[in-house]
Amino acid sequence: MGLQEDHEAAVQVLNQAKIDQAQRVQLLQQLHELVIKKQPRLLDKLAIDIFELHVDTLPAARKAVVGLIEDICVTKNAFLPQATLPLITMLNDSVPAVVKRTIGACTVLFKEALVLVSKQPDSSQHKALWKDMLTIRSRICGIASEYSNDGVRVYSLKFVESLILLYTSAYQAGQVPAAGVTFDAALLPADHPLLNAKSMTREAEAFLMTLLDKIPSQSSIGTPKVKSIVLIVLLNCVSNLALSRASLFPVIVPRLIEFCKYMAESPMKKDSAWSSLVHNLKNALSGLVKCKFDEASQWRERVVKAMHMIGAGEQAETARRHYERDRARTERQLRDQQKQEAREREAQEQEQRSRVKRSAEEMAEEQRKRARFTDGPMQQNGNSMYSTPSPTTAAFAVGGQPAPG
Repeated sequence: MGLQEDHEAAVQVLNQAKIDQAQRVQLLQQLHELVIKKQPRLLDKLAIDIFELHVDTLPAARKAVVGLIEDICVTKNAFLPQATLPLITMLNDSVPAVVKRTIGACTVLFKEALVLVSKQPDSSQHKALWKDMLTIRSRICGIASEYSNDGVRVYSLKFVESLILLYTSAYQAGQVPAAGVTFDAALLPADHPLLNAKSMTREAEAFLMTLLDKIPSQSSIGTPKVKSIVLIVLLNCVSNLALSRASLFPVIVPRLIEFCKYMAESPMKKDSAWSSLVHNLKNALSGLVKCKFDEASQWRERVVKAMHMIGAGEQAETARRHYERDRARTERQLRDQQKQEAREREAQEQEQRSRVKRSAEEMAEEQRKRARFTDGPMQQNGNSMYSTPSPTTAAFAVGGQPAPG
């Protein structure tokens, strides 16, 4: 089937989806296959028509449209400016499943928007796009604090985690981002009209504090509690941030240690939810003990002590031994590498000395050859020019005949 035939088939499926409520979701899935996987070139003609389906009366169809919007914009991010209005609308949907799916799409598309705006900041369309993305950001951050549905809140927490990672650089001072990195705050020029790295870092710190403030502490005993499923995701989010950004490690770890004290003294019911929470907390803290950041060294023993508080002493010691073995292996590899480099330098220096010696010997030999070549003719010339002539030679020189005897 050629492009024209695929276009006709896609238009037919799209029109059928608009009128056939019973088969709408299946038809949208067919449309996804046609315009995303098979013929992405059709998007230029059909994307806007697909976006308009976000007001469908069926929640399942609206969810399917969100998936289409996400994949369309990932395939061709030039459609992002047209996608923001449908996304904002569906973030306010009355059905939690639609809101959750929309947050998942926004988590992906926020980075796509950052990449687009960072490269082409002067476009009026991109300025409007960034304004809409900030509206989306504010809405999702609000959902993380106030939405009643746990599944939706979980997705919003993951969005905030992703936001903090985008707003902070993955590289420490002096490090250069690797080739092929599509976006990193460290790559932003200082005079970018829409994105400022320092401002983004401050915003990321503020977002982080909103996450950390949701973690219970000893001072919060007796206050309304965060549900276990939300708290588990929250702990995973902040521990991932600590392991991903060295600058955030010293900010996050004290809160997690304080939470361990809370768990040790809390009157929480020791049910399956509590056990699941402690299990996830142990795993998160084990990762922190194994962390190789320089910033982690001063916190390692305190994290181990906190793990003992919640009955994870054996796991803490295992994590510490793992770190020590890994550090010893790394140091050994570094020593071996340094020795190998030293051997290679010595071999290079020896080769250089040998070349210098050979060059000197060749020059000396060349000078000796020149000396022999020069001295030989000079000696012959000296014998003919300055030796005493024989009588016979003198006679011929004077008269042309030999002198009488």
